[in-house]
Amino acid sequence: MHSVEDHDLITDWSLPFDELSFIGTKRRNVRFGFAGLLRFRQTKGRFPNNRTEVLPAAIAYLAQQTGGNVAEWDTFDWTPRSSLRQRADILAFSVLGACWGKILTKRRHG
Repeated sequence: MHSVEDHDLITDWSLPFDELSFIGTKRRNVRFGFAGLLRFRQTKGRFPNNRTEVLPAAIAYLAQQTGGNVAEWDTFDWTPRSSLRQRADILAFSVLGACWGKILTKRRHG
């Protein structure tokens, strides 16, 4: 039986197909941290101030979904200045929504 926390974890931190596709466009070494930025923004409506705002259970769940390693979590640069491009990409993705899949397809197939 799942607890309320499991339900919240699945609801808030599951990566839908469109988000997995979006994350897949990023370099392998930033995908895991990028997924954390994306899901935090999608669930909280803002970006995290630092990596400790994301709960350990959410980190582990994101690692399972992205093929990341929990130990890599601390290697992602969470400072706003360093993650400015990632944040801009996430905001664009949030605005474009369903159109994003078409944009990705055009990029891949010319």
